[in-house]
Amino acid sequence: MADDLTRYRLPDGEIVEVAARYYLCKCQKCGWTGSSEECGSSVSLDGDGDISCPECYHADCEEIDAPIVKGRKEGRRHAAA
Repeated sequence: MADDLTRYRLPDGEIVEVAARYYLCKCQKCGWTGSSEECGSSVSLDGDGDISCPECYHADCEEIDAPIVKGRKEGRRHAAA
């Protein structure tokens, strides 16, 4: 089954595709930006979770806003951001 993708344009012009159940995020340490699908996660005993960067493994990736590129595509994401 194909995921519905949303395409975001980053300030540098790069396009990042994110599957519907994930969100666009950025590492606060190294600046990596991409889909939360690529990030690792951990859950503490109190139920809070940390999202870790796939590049530097720092647990400080946060959801960010970026302009949505017109149109939506069907299919899997073709390239890592």
